[in-house]
Amino acid sequence: MEEPIISPDGKYMWTGSEWIPSPPSDDEGVQIQDSVVMGGVTEYRDHSQTTNTYVSPSSTVSQQIPIYYPQGNKSNSGDIIVGVICLIVALISFSDYQNSICGTFLSPLAGDDCTAWNAFNFICGGFGLLAIILGIRGKPQPPVHNLQPNYQYTQKPKSGYAIALICVFIGISLLAVFSGILYVWADSISDSENLDPDGDFDNDGIINSKDSDDDDDGFFDSEDWYDKGNGGIEISFNKFQVWSNGNYDSGGGLPDVYAYVGIGNANCGNMQYFSYLDDINVDASVLYDWKSFVYDFDEDATSVCVEVTIYDEDSWAPDEILDFIPGAANYYQHSIDLSSGEGNQEVDYDNRGENALSIELEYELKRIAINS
Repeated sequence: MEEPIISPDGKYMWTGSEWIPSPPSDDEGVQIQDSVVMGGVTEYRDHSQTTNTYVSPSSTVSQQIPIYYPQGNKSNSGDIIVGVICLIVALISFSDYQNSICGTFLSPLAGDDCTAWNAFNFICGGFGLLAIILGIRGKPQPPVHNLQPNYQYTQKPKSGYAIALICVFIGISLLAVFSGILYVWADSISDSENLDPDGDFDNDGIINSKDSDDDDDGFFDSEDWYDKGNGGIEISFNKFQVWSNGNYDSGGGLPDVYAYVGIGNANCGNMQYFSYLDDINVDASVLYDWKSFVYDFDEDATSVCVEVTIYDEDSWAPDEILDFIPGAANYYQHSIDLSSGEGNQEVDYDNRGENALSIELEYELKRIAINS
């Protein structure tokens, strides 16, 4: 007789078609026989009433195991919008209002030298850049998993609005940068006095390299200090600022400022001065791009002199010179050799604190072509 197939735990037997409880062995059959105590009662343990259910080893256990899919970061369009707005505010403030807020009734908010206003521009601009960076970086998204029986992994697409906004911002920034580069490049070309040797500046049919008078002004190039037309010198005043502890007027008032500019010969003699009576800036604290002068020098001029002095106009006393030159001098005389290409110069002196009439001054001299 073949040995029966018994389950590993010994509790079930395979009949060929199903598992059934295995029959008790000789030592499992519990018999209680005591004619005296039990009165001849014989008890057998009945295994047919067991409530355990045996799972066949050949059956498989079905259980869903969650699979997690990382979602990465999601850009935050709100942060990007806030950052762009902050950058726009900072740019507008810096470009349009910085040069006008100082010296007005808003100057206490900006400080004596606009330090607070500059700080606002940099802080606002820095916050805008930080907000844009954080918005592009986004926030981590919780992973998704396949707990649903019919789950299919799909990643939520990024916000198209945020991506479009980023592209627009980058495009505008690049356009502004390249426009500035092109403007500076074109401006440098237009200001250059070096003519194209193969060109014809005066359109007289003779190329510049063979034309003895490139600008057709009646002066040979060898005698003409400016070959691109009628040459002159422009003096542009870019910035003026008082010292907060200065004493410019009686009672501590602000000065009434004007520029006194003279033109003379190479030895700074025979000076002729521009009129100033219509260009007095009353109670000036800070001025930006506040005055410019242009002088038309003769085509055959060689060396000239430009003198710059800044005055405080006083109606009932002699006008006082405002000192922007460190040391003993308080005005500037520029000796310019036009024939050697001189005449382009930037002057920037901050002499505030040297004396009660000390100031800061920035101005520029530039060779230009004057339309005749």
